[in-house]
Amino acid sequence: MTTDPAAQPTAEESTTNDSLRAEMARRRVTQAQIAEVLQISQAQVSARLNGGVRWRVDELVKVCRLLGVGISDVVKEAAA
Repeated sequence: MTTDPAAQPTAEESTTNDSLRAEMARRRVTQAQIAEVLQISQAQVSARLNGGVRWRVDELVKVCRLLGVGISDVVKEAAA
């Protein structure tokens, strides 16, 4: 898990975070709701969505379950 503030998210990580934000908006799911499911703080969810901390696979699975989407719907390769 990356916590280095100087670390930049990869293009794929940015695409995943953008997809998660879009699904959250469509389904009106808040960062606080995700934090509750993951048992972490809302600030930690924000750090993940902003690319400061990498998502763990188990976290992505739980978030996708909450959003009602498949993990492959949000984890995509960045356009070349």
